[in-house]
Order: sequence, then C-alpha cells, then structure tokens
Amino acid sequence: MALSSTLGCGSATSLVGGDASTNPDTSQTSALCAISSTPATPFDVSFHFRADGAKPVYVHKGCIGVDYGVSSCASGFTAQLGPVYQCGKCECSAPLSMCERPTCGACYPDEGAAVAPGTAIDSEWSAVGIEFGENASGQCTTTTVLPGAKYRVSIRVFDNAADAEKNAGGWIATSDFTLPAAGGVVDVPLGAAHPESCEPAAGVTAPACTGAEPRDHACSVAAPFSFRWDGGLAQNTESFSVAAPAKLTATVTEGGANDVVKACDVAIPQCSADARVVTAGDLSRALTAPSVAAAFAKPMKVYGADTRPVDGTILIVERADGTAIGLGNPCFSGVGTCNDPTTDMLTLRDLLQRLGATVTKTACPDLPL
Repeated sequence: MALSSTLGCGSATSLVGGDASTNPDTSQTSALCAISSTPATPFDVSFHFRADGAKPVYVHKGCIGVDYGVSSCASGFTAQLGPVYQCGKCECSAPLSMCERPTCGACYPDEGAAVAPGTAIDSEWSAVGIEFGENASGQCTTTTVLPGAKYRVSIRVFDNAADAEKNAGGWIATSDFTLPAAGGVVDVPLGAAHPESCEPAAGVTAPACTGAEPRDHACSVAAPFSFRWDGGLAQNTESFSVAAPAKLTATVTEGGANDVVKACDVAIPQCSADARVVTAGDLSRALTAPSVAAAFAKPMKVYGADTRPVDGTILIVERADGTAIGLGNPCFSGVGTCNDPTTDMLTLRDLLQRLGATVTKTACPDLPL
C-alpha cells in the first residue's frame, strides 16, 4: 500500500486500498496505464479543486488539510497513494538507530471549507509514495518515487458546511491525470450533487460479487460474514455483520451493571471511483484472495501479533459456514510465537477496520465506537 505526503500535526493514520492482486508495485505500470515519456521524477502536483457551478460548495479539511485521495491506473484505481499524515520517520530498511521518535501534536480541528463559484482551493502533492510497515521500533515506512503514468484524484464535495465538517454525505468528484502533469497543475471541477454513475438504479440489484470486477462495476455481497475485535481493555465491545445485497450492521455492547446494546445499519457502496471508499467489490476481492481463502479452509488460526503488546486486540473474521481466522499486525522481532500474515491478510484486516470505523463514524454518529 503506497501513501504519500508528510504534514506536521496529529497522529499517524493509515489508509488502505486494494488487495495484492489489484495493488501491484506502481513502478511496474501496464501498457494501458503507462505514458510514452518518462522524464526525471519526482513530479510535484498542484490540485486545483474548482467550484464550476452557480452555487458555493464545500470540502472537508482536517489534519492533512483538504481531504482527497489519489489512486493509480496500474492498480485498477484500487491502490491509494495519499495523501496521509505521518509523524516521526523510520525507514524499514534503515538501522533502528536512524529512526526518529514521533513528536506528534494535536490535529487542526475538522472544518467545512467553502469554495465560492468560480474560485478554487489548491492543494500541493509530491508524488512520493509511503508504504507503512512494522519493525522492532514500531511503525516504519518505505518510500517510493511514483513513475510517470496515469492516476486519478478523488474528493468528496458537499453543499453545506455542516456536512463537510462531519465528512458525511455529499458526492464524489474525480479527475484522471498523468504524471508529469501539464504545468504541474491538475484541474478538478467539483460539479453539483450527483450519485456515482456506476451505482445501480433504485430497485435494481447488482450481480453478486466475484472478486474480479473492476472498481467502477457495481456488485452485491455474495455471502454474509461477520467481524469483531477480540481482546483489549475497552469496556464496550464492537461487532459487525455484512449481508447481501450490501448492508453493514454495527453493534456495540456497552459494558457495566446492565449491558446496553446499540445497533445501526449502513449501506455499503456497491462501487466507487474513489479508492478510499470501501465497496462490496473490495470486500469480495479481499475475502477471495488465495492466502485468505486457504486460511479459511483450515482450523481457526491467528495470523500476526496483537495490535498492542499489553491491551492489544485481534480481528476475528467469521463466515456464515462457521469458519474463521484471526488477524493482527505483522510479526516482528521480540513478539514471540507468531504466524506471519500475508499481504492479502493485512489488506483484509485494514479494509475491515476502515469499513467498521470510517463508514459507521459518518453514518452512525450516535454509536459509541
């Protein structure tokens, strides 16, 4: 997973896009995604997010500034390339003595930034990917200069400041571009409210996902499954279930003298042009990846280490037939006995973490997640 941009506020955040089959090394572009000219890299880009309608629109701004995402043609637009915030610096290939200790401060508060008609908000992006990993010091990164090729920028747009501040609702604007960009600028018209063109019409059920669909082809969850975080010291327990055609049910049990159960249903997008959006197709690709399917075929086993050494948790994923696997962080020196998770397993773990946290945070704000 390649990520980019380094900013100076808040805590480290990881974004995930695509499984290993659709998230290749972006330095190896396909013939359809490559360009004929390959001048020196890296390529600096200024995204020009422009209000092209008659009314003002709004975009979400948070710790990384304007909230947008970049994906690569080579990955079928499933691999996220940034931007993302990281604090501290530790190259996974460097000696531990070279690692800088994180010095993270508080993030800037979320806001809904207005873009008046005929004006734009510019955001600078350096096309250097950052892939997060783990070593004995904790989180580390591997940086990669992105090649000249085809990419896509996506941003969620809103018609009012309140929704933009919460980052809930709105519509997605995209613009495909190449590196290097002409003049170093990519124009992104924000448009007016509209559903994604790939979403099926009301009352139409998309075909069941196979895992082979392009990102912009709608499909429905093929088989139900559930996931939950096991362990840890939190008083509240969270569990999630996914059902056809595309529904997520989040359930929180609040501990105490009398347990209180709260639940919320969320529609899972069946397709999206934005790699940051978890879709039914993403779930199918991750669940049918070879190493994941092979793990489900065996007796229950935990792959990876607890998310924290003392009060850590493990993600338990269970299919409707009762087969299950446990997923943690990558194994590292000093962790003891540990079954190394594959790249596909880590993709599934992070995908479900994003689905559980991001989608329900915006769609179910009253749940104590």
